[in-house]
Amino acid sequence: MLVTVVTLAAVPAATAQIRPQGSSGAGDPGSATGEGLNALARLPVLDGSAHDAGASSHDPNGENGDSGNYLYQDAQGYVLMEAEGPGVIDRVWVTGSLFNGKSSSAKSFGNLEFFFDGETTPRIDLPADTFFSGSSGPFLAPLCGNGGESSGGFYCDVRMPFAQSVRVVSTGDPAYYNIGYETYPAGTSVQTFDPTAAQTLQTAEAEAALARRVGSNPEILPSGPTVIGGAALPPGGTHVISDISHAGTISAIKVSIDPHDDEALHDVWLQARWDGSSELAVDAPLADLFLSGAGSRSPALGLLAGFIPAANTGYLYFPMPFARSAQIDLVNNGASPVNAFWQVQQSPMSYSGLGSSVGEFHATYAHQDPTQNGYDYVMLDQPGQGKVVGMSYTEEGPLNGIETLFMEGNEHVYFDGSQTPSINGTGTEDFFDGGYYYAHGPFTLFDHGATDVETASPILGQTSQYRLLLQDPWNFRNGIVLGIQHGAGDGLPTSNHSVVFWYGNGLQGMEATDTIDVGTAASLAAASYLSTPAGTPESLTSFYEGEYDGNLSSPLFDATIFLGSLPPLPRTDPRKQSVTDTGLTHPPGSTIRFNVQIDSNNDGVVLRRRLDQATFEQQAQVLVDGVPAGVWRTPANTSASGGSAKYDTTKRWADSDFPIAGSLTKGKSQLSIELQVLTPTFVPAGLADGWTDFRYTVFSVDQ
Repeated sequence: MLVTVVTLAAVPAATAQIRPQGSSGAGDPGSATGEGLNALARLPVLDGSAHDAGASSHDPNGENGDSGNYLYQDAQGYVLMEAEGPGVIDRVWVTGSLFNGKSSSAKSFGNLEFFFDGETTPRIDLPADTFFSGSSGPFLAPLCGNGGESSGGFYCDVRMPFAQSVRVVSTGDPAYYNIGYETYPAGTSVQTFDPTAAQTLQTAEAEAALARRVGSNPEILPSGPTVIGGAALPPGGTHVISDISHAGTISAIKVSIDPHDDEALHDVWLQARWDGSSELAVDAPLADLFLSGAGSRSPALGLLAGFIPAANTGYLYFPMPFARSAQIDLVNNGASPVNAFWQVQQSPMSYSGLGSSVGEFHATYAHQDPTQNGYDYVMLDQPGQGKVVGMSYTEEGPLNGIETLFMEGNEHVYFDGSQTPSINGTGTEDFFDGGYYYAHGPFTLFDHGATDVETASPILGQTSQYRLLLQDPWNFRNGIVLGIQHGAGDGLPTSNHSVVFWYGNGLQGMEATDTIDVGTAASLAAASYLSTPAGTPESLTSFYEGEYDGNLSSPLFDATIFLGSLPPLPRTDPRKQSVTDTGLTHPPGSTIRFNVQIDSNNDGVVLRRRLDQATFEQQAQVLVDGVPAGVWRTPANTSASGGSAKYDTTKRWADSDFPIAGSLTKGKSQLSIELQVLTPTFVPAGLADGWTDFRYTVFSVDQ
């Protein structure tokens, strides 16, 4: 058996240390400005204050009319997204008309206008095609690109922070769109985005330069010793390629195998465990781990992961910190022998707070063949606290001619046990920043790509795609479920496999410490709940949007007429997914007061409210023990505001979270909450406004 191991350089002592946010480290940046491509070394740092969400043109009825929906239309145009700050927009994706089956345009959106902090004049006002051109600073290529670059999709991954609020408006009637963002508790220091500032332009140029370094080590951490080796792997064989018995950080893993064909890349797996854990943190086939999905024929030039067929080499450049030890293995699960060659590099950089405020690196593999009718394919269902930083996904399913209709499936991402998907998308290729079933075929970019688009078979097609969440990671405190539909309504049987890259600490980041059932007199009395004027009782049976929306799935719907799933008949619930609850409705000007119990050993609090989203754009000023804590706004539901002509009133339930800063909660075991219900600045004719509440759940964020 061939075994070669060469170690280059001795292991140096740690030369620097990355501290978590809010530490005593001088110059430690805040949430909005301390992320992004220029801060990739901070990917393992977990942010318990960031609440990630998305706005999209998804069909709120759960069918497949995912185009032309928006929040509402006012004098400024079509409102696509709005949020109370502080926070940051970290992803903008659209696609518009398709011509001759190839050329796509965003012209239907007219101008994209971004209004920050209540300003009446947009700070950004550009034709959509210009915004995504990659040539209008600071929206530079490859941070932003058009449908030619991204195979039918228009994307921009420049982070745009806001201190108080943000609104995104299109002057033209929008088609498909997805906007990702995150918000932080009031009082978080955020400097609002200024597209003309010299610092903004310099940052964009530096990030664009880094994004172009795909295929080689971006050196986001200082380099250290490298172990180079090779060995023969018999069928069923395992070989340890790195065994470290001290604290450290792995900064690079490169692997090549011979034979270097598709089958071998799926047969050979990389495994890693940190600090002697019995559970594998990384356990995945090389094809999925290196983003190629289909195998060695598919180049994937991501910044922190990828596969280069010409060099027969796959790579990972994610920071992988460990406190005591690290073991990395290659496993041959195939029936033929394989020769493997590798490089594993360490960095002298260490991380303070590993296991609490800093997470360990994971790559979680999932596979389902066939998928289950009526239920999403789940890429990741993970409890505890963490941060998702990327995924690769391969799907094989039935064709309609040469159309991969199985890609009509939308992603549903649930954070922290909420029953409302915080991210609810418009299609599989949209999720991966492409468009129209990847109209220009395979492509590869620094943070997303389609590595394989196969439609040659008369029966089955296959697509492989990846997305690295480098500018827009998803933070979760109490678990995440990342699922995606197979077909528009989970009706098409497919064969799926995927890898999700994430960091986690194995801890629960927040716990429920109180609940107020607004429809129960005893619960209201216990919380000293008082509404002035008194709220109007409401009883409602309805569904949440997302996977459990009561809709019926069928291959007939998906494969022939593009409907996706169909809503149940009125007053029926064949899948037993409806929710019945009683609560109150409150007109603008109302004041609601109640007390909640919390854990005194907290680092902040999250209030979660169950509401009836048929009431337009609910918002209230929140006071905690008499101190203003921000505005709790639930953006208008597209259907309730007239943005969708297909609105079905059965999808009325929603959960809405409001974070409260630790400066208002630390050391306290009880909070007095006051909600002053506000009037929206604009209410479409014929729609009710005000506030609805059926249940409050109170979470104490762990220190």
